[in-house]
Amino acid sequence: MIKNFAHLPNVMGVYGLHRMVAGEENEMPGIMVFKTLADALRAGYHVYDRTDHGYLVRTRTAAGWAMAIVTCR
Repeated sequence: MIKNFAHLPNVMGVYGLHRMVAGEENEMPGIMVFKTLADALRAGYHVYDRTDHGYLVRTRTAAGWAMAIVTCR
């Protein structure tokens, strides 16, 4: 399980990240956060790893891998 996100590929940069959750205020630009795994799978993401609170998912884009987080708590 990945616990240190510093080892992940830098697909969006370290600074200026935001959280994009439907119906919530954007808190961290750049990282998509899903509330359910089904939502992430419907959006075209695939499970990359399990975390303490859900899943780390990714999808292939023209610019490389796009990472997202699924929070199940």
